[in-house]
Amino acid sequence: MAFDTLAYAQRLKAAGVAADQAEAHAQAVRDAVTETTASKADLESGLARLDGRIDLLDERIQASEARLDERIQASEVRTDERIRASETRLDERTTALVAAGFAVSDAKAADPIALSLGGYTYWAGFFADYDADNTGDVAIRQEGEVHFKGSTVLDNGLEVGVRIELEGETDGDQIDESWAYVSGSFGTLRVGNDDPAAIQLATAAPYPDYIFNGNSPYFSPSGAFLTTFPYDSDAASVIYFTPALGGLSVGVSYAPEGGDADGNIEARAGGGASAYARAMDSDDQVASVGIRYDGSMGMDMGIAAAAGWTQFTDNEDGMNVGLSLSMGSFAVGGSYMDREVDTGTDPEPTYDVGATYSDGPMTLGVSWITQDMNADLYRLQLAYDLGAGVSVNSAIGIDQPEADNDDTTFVGTSLIIGF
Repeated sequence: MAFDTLAYAQRLKAAGVAADQAEAHAQAVRDAVTETTASKADLESGLARLDGRIDLLDERIQASEARLDERIQASEVRTDERIRASETRLDERTTALVAAGFAVSDAKAADPIALSLGGYTYWAGFFADYDADNTGDVAIRQEGEVHFKGSTVLDNGLEVGVRIELEGETDGDQIDESWAYVSGSFGTLRVGNDDPAAIQLATAAPYPDYIFNGNSPYFSPSGAFLTTFPYDSDAASVIYFTPALGGLSVGVSYAPEGGDADGNIEARAGGGASAYARAMDSDDQVASVGIRYDGSMGMDMGIAAAAGWTQFTDNEDGMNVGLSLSMGSFAVGGSYMDREVDTGTDPEPTYDVGATYSDGPMTLGVSWITQDMNADLYRLQLAYDLGAGVSVNSAIGIDQPEADNDDTTFVGTSLIIGF
């Protein structure tokens, strides 16, 4: 800052200060002001130094923040490791508790089997018109079974179970099927009175129900009985089913005697007027192999396909195939069975075709089954599911045997109760 010593000295002189004193005083003030007052250059230099210090301080702050971030990250890592370690210890303790729970469950599951009840009863009435004698008939038929079944899981994981089927009416074969089984990852092994493997894996044309059905009907107003299923001997057998792999299942069975465990021959009622029975003596062996595929193909189409071979007696065997396709509410399919006899004339092959349409609880079906040179059976059926295991079924049928003027036309309805 500039200091005017002359003007300052003159003002002192004007105030009565001696000239030499005024000049000396002005010079002294000038020296003091010059030495103690910062110049512009001084200020700029000071600001530069201040900026440098501020920059240095920023660097120190950034370095401190970086070190703090590193410490925070390290702390987070240690915290995560502690959390994971805690979770691991918790999982180990939980696993131990679950294992203990399973051990308790297995112990309970291995308790003796408690049987449960199930089964069904069918009641049907029909009116039939017989061309042979121009007569009509009104009849009521009944079929039913009570099922006793139960299972348990052993400590080694194997499931062991039993099933006993008691006929719901007086019958020469009062116990229908009775068998025990062991099941695991290896598949299922059954021992007892049960159908051959080929019939258990078989499929046929779709039907609303089998009450008045043409294929293996429970009730046949005409007495005619046709089937594309292998013979259901219910003989004392050993049966093995593989686990289902990709929808494919295989079963094999062997009965050293064609009869049941008591040597009896299974006879199946065809509906009052006749019975379906195959005359095998108890020394005949029944061996059977079946294969079945359940799956789907393009366009959401379901498919069930099956094939089987069964040795019915020592001198008779047969094969069966079946295919059923379904898409949405519609299903269509058919099946075929052919038997060969070593002695005598081979029975004619039997085959069926049919289709169904379902809409909610209602199913409508039409079918035809025939045995060449024997009979043709036509059916129009309607089934309605009332819920809770109860359904009502109606049918119109025409049975045409080989003989002329021997047709049977009938109308029937049935009540099915499952429990």
